[in-house]
Amino acid sequence: MTDQTAIICARIFHDLASPLGAISAGVELAAMSGQHSEETDLMSESARAALAKLHFFKWSFGHLGPTVVPVQTLLDVLAEIAPKITVSGLPNSGLHPAQAKILCLAVGFCLDRKQFDIQLAFEVGPKSAVSFPPVMRTPSDADDGAFSSYVFDLIMGGEIRSQRTEAGLTLQLV
Repeated sequence: MTDQTAIICARIFHDLASPLGAISAGVELAAMSGQHSEETDLMSESARAALAKLHFFKWSFGHLGPTVVPVQTLLDVLAEIAPKITVSGLPNSGLHPAQAKILCLAVGFCLDRKQFDIQLAFEVGPKSAVSFPPVMRTPSDADDGAFSSYVFDLIMGGEIRSQRTEAGLTLQLV
């Protein structure tokens, strides 16, 4: 992915996150003033889910700059996107955007492969890596999803490294 594409993704995230945040705040204010209902709950849950997806896509495709990604924020977003996928080995401090990217790409890759209940092992270091058990294709997978295709493009372009072992697959920053 080019820097220009990353800039566009970051801009789209920014432009969509502000109105979603306003909707979420408005629903919260309505609930605090006694206007709580099933509809406000639905709007609040929908705004939270949409913001989580925007963060996930931003970290996967368009995050630029040296900003640290807080680990708890990342875990909260992953819990919304993929509640049964667990991650071990994360540091207590924040992650560099490239580290968050490799982790989000691994989660997206697993979701593309219909692997919803899986353990990912994150290895911190200058060449951070994410390892996971073998991910099988399901018979209904006629073609790869967006994350799988993107991961394969990054591997072919030399931006990330992959290694298959008997224990599974590892994606590593180059």
